[in-house]
Amino acid sequence: MSTIFLNILSRHYAALLESGDHFDMIIHSGQELNTREFKVHSLVLRARSTYFRAALSSNWARSDGNILVFNKPNVSPSVFDIILKYIYGASIDLPEKNVEFNIDVLTAAEELCLTELFDFIEDHILNNTEDLLNHFALVYHFATQHSQFKKLLAFCINTMEQDPSLVFEAEDFINIDQSTLISILEKKFFIMREIELWEKLVEWSIAQNILLTKDIDLWTFDDFNTFGNIVSPFIPHINFALINPNDFEKKVQPFKQSFGDDSYAQLWEYHLSQLNTATATLFQTYSQGINSKLITTKQAALICGWIVNDSFNPLSWEAHADGVFNKTKKSFIFSLGHEQFNNVIYSKVKETKQAIFQCIDYGPCFGSDLALIGNRDEHWEVRCLRRNYENHISPGNYVFFASEYEVFQIVRKSLKS
Repeated sequence: MSTIFLNILSRHYAALLESGDHFDMIIHSGQELNTREFKVHSLVLRARSTYFRAALSSNWARSDGNILVFNKPNVSPSVFDIILKYIYGASIDLPEKNVEFNIDVLTAAEELCLTELFDFIEDHILNNTEDLLNHFALVYHFATQHSQFKKLLAFCINTMEQDPSLVFEAEDFINIDQSTLISILEKKFFIMREIELWEKLVEWSIAQNILLTKDIDLWTFDDFNTFGNIVSPFIPHINFALINPNDFEKKVQPFKQSFGDDSYAQLWEYHLSQLNTATATLFQTYSQGINSKLITTKQAALICGWIVNDSFNPLSWEAHADGVFNKTKKSFIFSLGHEQFNNVIYSKVKETKQAIFQCIDYGPCFGSDLALIGNRDEHWEVRCLRRNYENHISPGNYVFFASEYEVFQIVRKSLKS
């Protein structure tokens, strides 16, 4: 009968590392003021790591008498300590909430060819979503540079596709590279107001040059030019017409010098033309009111703005016995949140072939994302599943009941001279 005493073997090897008895190799880890000397055993390293097997078979290490000397300046002492404890004792102890450190451990494990650690460390990092999102720039950069870590890359891609606003909320947001930001902006499905997006891009742009202070009152002419060059690639991706006049004046106009007189004039003219087109309807709504029990005039004005700037559902509502899907690329759904518009969610159709579902037994259905299923005890069951539209308009609440709903018809009027 054979008995396996792996735990005892592990403890003995860990003790050997701790004591340094009979060492034949010294590894210098880290650089400058953060360095440490480790006394190790080349036989153990050769047996446990193909990296050290190759390194010690070449001229990577120098000899100092009977002792091999090896330098690892790119691995910090704290990271190398964890790696060595794993090599000797076959156990690893990672901090729960330190994505930066755990990424460093994963980087070292990759370099030292400890492939059996990859999945374990990836899963450990992914277990703390909040910390992961706070360091999104770091994780995304790492995952794109190391294609074998597919779990981390998948998490980053899913985050950017499902709710890219989370990227802008990351603590290390300013470290995201320009190309990544532009690719996110091109997706155009944000749970963010346009002015909030502009403010984050201003924050990012200022952080890219150490000469730019946050107080633009202190900026020189050259500072405004520098800022303009940095922020200019983002300008085509911002719909300034969706920024209200007060916010535009307070938060966009102060950067006027960065655009140049002609460029700013075009931007301002575009903003006014788009805004005036929208506000012709909006302010008329404000003055006349709206015949609704469910929405206020301010909310109606916001919806009118969306219709002017982002189109609307051009299809009629019909009663089909068997139920049919209708195609349109102009449909959108939304959640208005509170009257102050603090939690507004706008969602444009992405699966255009299933934008609208029409059935005699149902109420209005925008795909599966906003569907009135049936009338039960004078209440409609409403389902909000994120399938055919870009954003989920009722996060955490996929099914609820509504006592009534309203349908408004948009009538296009011809302009008279």
